[in-house]
Amino acid sequence: MIFLFNILLLILIDGIYCFYPETRIGHNSVLINNKIFYFAGNSHEVFYLDLLNSLNTSYAKWVSVADSSINIKYSTSVVNINDSTVFLIGGLMKNPFTGDDDYSHFVYNFDAKKLKWETPQIKGDLPYGRKKMQAVIDNSGLIYIFGGNKILNSSIDNVEMWYNDMNILNVINMTWITLNISLNLPPKRSDYSATLLSNGFIVYIGGRNDPGQPAITMNELYLFDTNNLTWSSMITQGAQIDIRAYHSDVLTSEGHIIIYGGCYGDSHLQVVPNTVILNTQVTPYEWLIPNISSKNSPPSLRGHTADLYKNFMIISFGEITNANSSPTNMNKNIYLLDVQTFTWSILKNNNISNVDFYNQNDLCLLQKKIPIETKITRKTPPTPTPNPIAKADLLVTVFTVVTVGTVVTVVQVGTLILVVVTIGGVVVLVETHEELLTSKRNISVFRSE
Repeated sequence: MIFLFNILLLILIDGIYCFYPETRIGHNSVLINNKIFYFAGNSHEVFYLDLLNSLNTSYAKWVSVADSSINIKYSTSVVNINDSTVFLIGGLMKNPFTGDDDYSHFVYNFDAKKLKWETPQIKGDLPYGRKKMQAVIDNSGLIYIFGGNKILNSSIDNVEMWYNDMNILNVINMTWITLNISLNLPPKRSDYSATLLSNGFIVYIGGRNDPGQPAITMNELYLFDTNNLTWSSMITQGAQIDIRAYHSDVLTSEGHIIIYGGCYGDSHLQVVPNTVILNTQVTPYEWLIPNISSKNSPPSLRGHTADLYKNFMIISFGEITNANSSPTNMNKNIYLLDVQTFTWSILKNNNISNVDFYNQNDLCLLQKKIPIETKITRKTPPTPTPNPIAKADLLVTVFTVVTVGTVVTVVQVGTLILVVVTIGGVVVLVETHEELLTSKRNISVFRSE
């Protein structure tokens, strides 16, 4: 109810700008300064989470910045720290005529400064189209992409192709290179995590492979040395960790890779524990299971994303997994793990009971700032008859704000203010405070198309 009051207060006094993203799985996220940008996941929207404003409240502050025909799922993305260009690589779209998976467009650019999509011209050996891989980028502008898979003729027989090649995209001269390596080559895989360490090694963890092959264990890691372009493997020490795919990871300044969530390969069942740590400061690397309070902890998730901002691992969206059945629900909240204290907190997307999540946009001033007709009325009824719980000299004031699909009525009785909101026939009653009606500022209400 506090969130609803805050929205009403801003509507009646200043107006607000807001956006509520749909839940999603198989999306991408990148951190640019104080914003996490989100792409893909079967959506053409580009939006970001305003971290500066969100972390000061318990609610996520979303901003929609772009829209396009690019609607991709299970791609991978990295950001060039030199110019804030995001590279969206791989993934699939659906052919609108055949229903088959479409891998024909392999790389898109998003300029986070101009908020504009581009299709770059790239030379060299273009890799086969694929999905469900994870790219990393180094400080010299080299993007490393390993493995992945794709489905051929998905509308007919679901023939699945798997890869274990290493491809490099040089974003300085926009050239592809496919490495010809056979020594210590990892098994074909997808849905893994990839983490670039400060020493130039990329650590590949978990994932899933061809169903006819042995499951990929968590205690055998494959490392790619970007300094001399060679593969090696390592058997870890420490705790025994459940196999998993579709998980997320971040790298802390202490050299710890924190893994969250995932699922058991094709079964999509939840893994235990959700949070594990790989210590890369010892040899061999060591798995640790941290002692974390369950307070405010997220549900078990797969297909979500994780980004490290200051000392917070930020978990976004994804599908909620279960112990004994396939996932049926999506995660709409944003969860923050303090990697120093190992405590969880939540950024909620909404807190309006009995109001449809997407109808909240009726209360928002969205990015296009399209004005709509707004009717404001003020009524002052006669002083009510005294009774044991009300005084005769109480002033009764009524404000009504009418927008498309939404009616907001504010009733002041002495020091008590009640707010009645009707959204699509659903009525919500909120208590608030008298300062709401004492403001002399203008009321502005906008709505998106």
